[in-house]
Amino acid sequence: MASGQLDQLVSEVRLVAASGNVFWVMLRAQSCTLPDGDLAGVVGTLTEVTRRRRSEELGSSRRYLNTLLADVPGMVYRGRNDPDWTMEFVSDGCVDLTGYEPWELVDNRRVAFGSLIHPEDREFVWSQVQANLAQHKPYQISYRIADVNGVYLWVWEQGRGVFSSQGELLVIEGFITDVSERRGAEERARRRMWFEARTGMTSRPIFDALLAWTLHQFQVSGAPFALLWVDVFGMEDLVPHYSQEVSEQVLAEVARRFRPVSYPGAAVSYLEKHQFAVLLTDFRAGQAARELAGSNELIPAVSKLAARLMQELTATLRVGDSEVVIAAAAGIALGDARYIGIESMFEAARRAATQAVELGSGHCEFADE
Repeated sequence: MASGQLDQLVSEVRLVAASGNVFWVMLRAQSCTLPDGDLAGVVGTLTEVTRRRRSEELGSSRRYLNTLLADVPGMVYRGRNDPDWTMEFVSDGCVDLTGYEPWELVDNRRVAFGSLIHPEDREFVWSQVQANLAQHKPYQISYRIADVNGVYLWVWEQGRGVFSSQGELLVIEGFITDVSERRGAEERARRRMWFEARTGMTSRPIFDALLAWTLHQFQVSGAPFALLWVDVFGMEDLVPHYSQEVSEQVLAEVARRFRPVSYPGAAVSYLEKHQFAVLLTDFRAGQAARELAGSNELIPAVSKLAARLMQELTATLRVGDSEVVIAAAAGIALGDARYIGIESMFEAARRAATQAVELGSGHCEFADE
């Protein structure tokens, strides 16, 4: 401006007050010239814009934060410590987590986050958070929430309180993520361990290892063996009428009916969805010892054991004051050189079991026979 290159100037600059505080001002200036064109001076205004500048910076920071958190598998939040868990800020991750848009949760515009928590977990969540806030400690909790469709999922939350210099709680902030898959896996593992301990069945990893070793021995020495895929069907119809605990007890009772194949030389494992696997390496079942080298003896021996097992499984089962008829069918795969691994043998036995189920309860079918 002094050299005449600019007629006016508009800029935002920072000034330092006598107290040392820094603040923003809008500087507007223009040159004052004499009639002959000589520069007489500069005139202008200084307007404080600190509040607007900080607001813009906060908005920019939030946009940056949302961009940064866009790929985080969960929801970052900042909210109030009230029973509704009123949110003041939630990241875009809440859409994937809950199905709700951020604006729907902020200030409870459409739904309060507290109402999404499972009724059985609300008191637990509240007490855990309050206990840790009282000690100014972070909290970590796992509980259930309902998504926009009403489907419950397990979440894990880590949060903390934000306190003033006087120790007053201002807000709470933290992170919530979906752990349904991990929680489901843990629950399935717990139930499987309970089931195996109660019924004496072989765990799936050990069963697979036994089957792999047996198949290898067959390939080396030709020692006969058989794999049964047992499908207990119709159990799904019981679940809606009974509690989870009763359904598990019924399944355990069904598992105990594998007595005809519960002896040294046999192993039984629970697969999933009311399906079982039976490995037979000794077909005598406590009878007189004799070698079973030929298929002419092997097939009748396996058929006899399978028939006894079907008879045991399909007997009437009492559940409370009611009697329930269990349906079962089996597919049988005999040791054969065409099976290059346990997966192919499992698949052959499963296909045979599917054919047996179509024929009706109590039927047994050999794979590719």
